[in-house]
Amino acid sequence: MRVLQRLIRSLEYRLFKYDYVPIFARKSLQTGATRLLNLSLRLLGFNNFGPAEKSGERFFLQRFVSTNPMFCVDVGANVGKYSQFILEKSSSQVVAFEPLPGAYKKLQSLQNRFESRFVIENLGCAEKSGELTLYYGSESSELASFSDEVNEIDYVGASNVNEMVVSTTSLDDYFSRKPDFAGGRCDLLKIDTEGYEYEVLLGSLKFIDGFRPRVIQIEFNFHHLFRGHSIKLISDLLTDYKVFRMLPKEHGLVPCDSNGFISNIFQYSNYIFLANESYEESTFRKSLGI
Repeated sequence: MRVLQRLIRSLEYRLFKYDYVPIFARKSLQTGATRLLNLSLRLLGFNNFGPAEKSGERFFLQRFVSTNPMFCVDVGANVGKYSQFILEKSSSQVVAFEPLPGAYKKLQSLQNRFESRFVIENLGCAEKSGELTLYYGSESSELASFSDEVNEIDYVGASNVNEMVVSTTSLDDYFSRKPDFAGGRCDLLKIDTEGYEYEVLLGSLKFIDGFRPRVIQIEFNFHHLFRGHSIKLISDLLTDYKVFRMLPKEHGLVPCDSNGFISNIFQYSNYIFLANESYEESTFRKSLGI
């Protein structure tokens, strides 16, 4: 067995550390190598964007609602698909924030169904309360962002041809006026703000410390390269949370090293930050498929 292990290590060294460069790193193979890299990224959980069933988000939410959540926050709710799933599949209260008027109007229709459990705010979330310029395309665009840097991305810039000034709040300010909301505990904080997630977190540190969200979900993508924000930077704010990456379809969550290069690849992915005390609850952890 030891001889076989040494042989395998020797082959790995020659193939990937010694002979790899002169044999495979050729101009003629770059297109194929790029396709292989893209495939590998998909296998690692990156770039599986599209419907929630494909990205793995639906499967995650199905596991999450089985934990009987009581209070969730949806930052960047758009037209409310995420909130709707939680409201329909659990008895949780949900507070949703959406600055785009068109998307907010659709949230109002959803609120009519769940009036007693669904609070909606026509506000953006940021580091500080005030006003910010929002760049957007349609009135319910999923690409709207407070960051003008992300408009350097071709498809984002082509969409975000409009702008408006909108009101913002930090979660710290908002919930400082509601310290006992839902018993002062939060089950899930979801942030999907097209590259503005770090600023939302900066304005949420007191809320996170006080309400202790059991789960924080953050969308991470190419946008963050233009903002200079990495998973390491985000994780450094959430020091007492363990990091997981969402895999597509029904493959669940995989643990991540926030300091590792794989976790800091600027490609679309969803990251789950699980509070240490929640991770230590084996029933809760197993319910999420960890």
